Amino acid sequence: MKKILITGISGSLGSAVAKKLLYQNYFIIGVSKSKKNYKKFLSKIQNKYKKNLDYIECNFNNNSSVDMLFKKLSNKHRNINYFINCAGVISRKNFLKEKIQDWEKILKINTLVPMQISQYLLNRPKNKLSDLKFIFLGSQMSRLNHPAASPIYSVSKAAIQPLIRYCTSNYAKHGWTFNNVSPGTIKSRMQKNIKKTKFIKMIKNIPSKKIGKPEDVANLVAFLINEQSNYINGSIINLNGGSYLD
Repeated sequence: MKKILITGISGSLGSAVAKKLLYQNYFIIGVSKSKKNYKKFLSKIQNKYKKNLDYIECNFNNNSSVDMLFKKLSNKHRNINYFINCAGVISRKNFLKEKIQDWEKILKINTLVPMQISQYLLNRPKNKLSDLKFIFLGSQMSRLNHPAASPIYSVSKAAIQPLIRYCTSNYAKHGWTFNNVSPGTIKSRMQKNIKKTKFIKMIKNIPSKKIGKPEDVANLVAFLINEQSNYINGSIINLNGGSYLD
């Protein structure tokens, strides 16, 4: 059974992705800060699938917690096949009032720890690595101005793209893939602190005139995990109802 490491499993998108892949007979190693939200996710999973789940609580803004994550992975899950980064946090503060600590928090969660995890997975002995797949949830706001968030969110999401280009250029020869799913506005808990007027305006600006569902993200990720997508590599894949057009 293939093992998938999913960060942000307690979030709206991470839990939808985990549920989809769990029901497709993968073993899921879920990582998140919120054990409470993970328990809510667990309560919605059919009992017969729970044996294929393991959970590691980790606060990405705490170095000791991140170190413990790697220790637990080394002890229990050395043969991880796929990595899906769904962890993410946003800042809706006024840019002119933000402090350096605010930026550091966003960058740590959205960029630095996912890079650390990628480095850890790629540093394993090559003869023990097979069909590795890396999928990072980005955002269309890495290429657009966000109307309801600080620019540090866009910066943190854009910063993953050079990592994907580097890894594709250097490691695709081994049969490994590195892709970025770039969602637009997707229904999630992340939107709970957007002003209603701004949110309505955001929806009006989407050509499809609706926001996406977490299941839309899960369906795309499930395709990228499947061997049918093996020739898709180094890509930024839009999932936004037409709100960003290349």
